[in-house]
Amino acid sequence: RNSLDVAEQAAASVDMKLTAIERYDLNVVTGLVNTIEERDITEVIIGLHRKTTVVDSFFGSKIEQLLKATNKMIVITRCFIPVSTVTRIVVYVPEKAQFETGFRQWVMSIANLTVQIGCRVIFCCHPDTRSYIRAVLKCERYDIRHEYRDVEEWDDFLLLANRILDDDLFIVVNSRRASVSFNTSMDELPGFLQKYFSRNNLVVLYPGQFGDEAPVPS
Repeated sequence: RNSLDVAEQAAASVDMKLTAIERYDLNVVTGLVNTIEERDITEVIIGLHRKTTVVDSFFGSKIEQLLKATNKMIVITRCFIPVSTVTRIVVYVPEKAQFETGFRQWVMSIANLTVQIGCRVIFCCHPDTRSYIRAVLKCERYDIRHEYRDVEEWDDFLLLANRILDDDLFIVVNSRRASVSFNTSMDELPGFLQKYFSRNNLVVLYPGQFGDEAPVPS
């Protein structure tokens, strides 16, 4: 209840409507999944937990269980500065991301965030994915400042560590194991983020899967 009160005050300070929900359930993950289904929720935003012991995973066991329990878009966030002060959004996009059913949804979400902040966005992606991102932005008529950087190999992603600034928001589009865009290198992602981005503003985004979204024209 205390945490909900804090959230309600934060929402009210920026004139944002918030519907607080209290419920009792078997556990946290079951409660979240039941609420998602009951209210037809399409996006779930969760703060990155703080590791309490060395055996805790980077994302935490509850988030990992949630990813297995629902195919909805999951957004895991950790920001050290107010989002309104971000000067750039840097997005890492895995190869074949355009074939995921939730592709259009996350591109639009990032575009909306870019509009609200008033900054520019840099998509670091495979050349084959670039045209699909452009198609979504054009189709939805987003007039935002956006750039592209080619990322074709996992080593190219590792080089991003030297290019992310303190006032950037680094968004990593990740993949569930059953998804088209998943590759085994992604198993190294949690350790890499913990080692090189422990002080950066970070978002890890898992696109929705197996929905009815229409294909994106190239």
